[in-house]
Amino acid sequence: MPPATSDVVELILRDHRRMEDLFRTMRNAEADRAGALGEFAALLVAHSLAGTAARTGDT
Repeated sequence: MPPATSDVVELILRDHRRMEDLFRTMRNAEADRAGALGEFAALLVAHSLAGTAARTGDT
């Protein structure tokens, strides 16, 4: 598990790197595509909620 950070840019970049990894996994026919999709969906929802909170000032 990567160390916690409060740097918003670093958190966003970390999310995007993980999403790229999950996309690669979902393209691999031999991988656990369903598991990768579930993790991707959860990450996307969390990422979206954080972005909405940042735009509206809800923290």
